[in-house]
Amino acid sequence: MPKMNFGRLTRGIKLLIEHIYSPLSAVASMLTVTGANQDNFETGNGSFRVTLNFPVVHERVKASDEEAGSVVTAPLLFPAFQEDFSALNANIDEYTLKEVSVSHDTRCEAGRVDGVALAVTDFEGSVNRDEATAYTLFISEHVISPLNFDKWANRVFEMKVPEIALIGEHLRSNPVLQSGIDVAFRHDRSYLVEILPEKTGRAMFSLSISLRFERKLTTRDTGATIQNIPAHNGQFAPVTQPIVAPVANALINADDASGVNTGFALIDRIISKRLKGGYRRNASRRYAENLKDDAGYEVIAVPMFAGWSVASDGNSTGGPTPSRATDLSPAALPWSLAGAGNFHTMDRAIIPLQYPITIHHVIVGANYSTAEANGTVNSTFRPVEATYRNEVGVGLLRGIRNSNFAIQQVAHAQWTPATIGSFLIDRGDYAHTNSSGELYGYGWDILSCPLVGLGGAGYFAQGKPVFAGVGETGTEVRSSIGGVIPVTGGAEQALDIRWKIDADTDPAGAVPWSRSMIIGHPGHWIYIICKKHLI
Repeated sequence: MPKMNFGRLTRGIKLLIEHIYSPLSAVASMLTVTGANQDNFETGNGSFRVTLNFPVVHERVKASDEEAGSVVTAPLLFPAFQEDFSALNANIDEYTLKEVSVSHDTRCEAGRVDGVALAVTDFEGSVNRDEATAYTLFISEHVISPLNFDKWANRVFEMKVPEIALIGEHLRSNPVLQSGIDVAFRHDRSYLVEILPEKTGRAMFSLSISLRFERKLTTRDTGATIQNIPAHNGQFAPVTQPIVAPVANALINADDASGVNTGFALIDRIISKRLKGGYRRNASRRYAENLKDDAGYEVIAVPMFAGWSVASDGNSTGGPTPSRATDLSPAALPWSLAGAGNFHTMDRAIIPLQYPITIHHVIVGANYSTAEANGTVNSTFRPVEATYRNEVGVGLLRGIRNSNFAIQQVAHAQWTPATIGSFLIDRGDYAHTNSSGELYGYGWDILSCPLVGLGGAGYFAQGKPVFAGVGETGTEVRSSIGGVIPVTGGAEQALDIRWKIDADTDPAGAVPWSRSMIIGHPGHWIYIICKKHLI
């Protein structure tokens, strides 16, 4: 709540400057000089959502009805902003989970939609009205470390959706929403979101999970060191409006230059015009800004190769492997052919820039989990083939609905099994055993995709934050990206996100490719960690 207020005056006392003009001047200074921060907001928190979509959940996501885990998972990581990255943990604002919603497509039917059958496909798409796909949503955490294989064992949230909530003729909890949550999330932990069907053999389609978080608001990024920032450098732009105080022993007046009402009227005018801050959609600043803390946390979750589950030991024609019915051969991937030197594929996502953001980190989640057995049988492994390459890039794209096409690289990472350690932030791996000899965890690598340039802060060396926003005359001149003038010329319209996978050898059944998962179920993820701004 606001820290500034006016004290109550006792009748009959001599009116001093400190009674009226000192608090008026303090308020005017806050609104027109220094700017109001989150300590003086009714609520000092901003909100953001992490939305995870899975096109299909195969029937074989767990080995049996008694299996305690599934492979329908996605990792989460909430790194601190670059300016706070090296601060003490106690000085870094954390995140609070406030709301969870989950939905899946049942064609508005009171029942469940059958997926691909294990032996035949005759019943695919039919509706079973006698049962529904009951499930439990788990969110678990562990300490970030690239050196161990810890499972995400500490559950911080659980939401169960029973069959009866999904099978009613007139009322169904789909989507289901749980609000009023207050669970703390930390920047030095990684998290795993998991959907566990109650019974095996239950498919789900268009599964969507939306998590709403809150975090304290902060100031926007400023200065010429911010890459691709407009010429205004994001600087706070107030217009000073001072309060005129009367001289000592002056008569008390209402409406002259130093009048009591004049001072209050000035504050009223500022507030009645609404307090301003942030950016316009064209990346320009507002005139006479009042709000200093006008930026919040944002996570853009981008699914890659969604719905695919590709193993190395499939047949060369692209059909399913006999040992894992839900896994495809590498030859089934777009642009990939059977045979040595022919394995190459890519996925791409175009995300329109609806408002200005500054990108602070790019996080990559590489998935190796198979859609069958959850590590208790048919365990699979990370590829170890020396020529196996993954390459991830994030760019700014110009050229939608015009002929002036250009892409400016923002972040980039390329790794092989030998070089993955140069980007690895954290991992959870069921291809290793714990002290009891049990296979455990989920097949995920969490990696950093460094921003281009130098001088930034992150898990590994990277560049300063990158501004991204549609410009116009006045905001088209931008600072450099990676030491060069951006080719988009301040006219970027979208984020262009790409993931390429290739190898010089044939992965289909060859050693050392044997039993390697190239794309785990239900796909990889890229997370764009940003500041978003008041519009």
